[in-house]
Amino acid sequence: MVSLFLIIGFVSWPGMVRVVRGQVLEVKERQFVQAARALGASDTRLIWRHILPNILPTIIVLAAMNTANTILLEAGLGYLGIGVPEPAATWGSMIADGQPYFVASPHIVIVPGIAILVTVLALNLLGQGLQEALDTRRR
Repeated sequence: MVSLFLIIGFVSWPGMVRVVRGQVLEVKERQFVQAARALGASDTRLIWRHILPNILPTIIVLAAMNTANTILLEAGLGYLGIGVPEPAATWGSMIADGQPYFVASPHIVIVPGIAILVTVLALNLLGQGLQEALDTRRR
């Protein structure tokens, strides 16, 4: 299971790091950060008081959507049989195990599929709602 976590982490982090780095580079060039630097603010103070509050909505939305993508990735790996080992049940392995019985009992496949759909949709909506609530530019 550790190798699965490492694979998912290795696949998931580059996009988030790239976006966060771009946001930091953009925010640190704004006038209020340059003014704080001119007044003698330390790098730590600049990060915690000026840069981080301005990129926090982006980080939260990316984390929520990245979590949703990770759930989809794990379900796909579980469906293919290369996910979590057999005694543990995952939504992807439930769908794969129920596929031969789909004609007689479709609920065996439909229920885990709906669980994936609802969870991913909820995480995406949560991320968007938090972005709107925390975005300082819209206030």
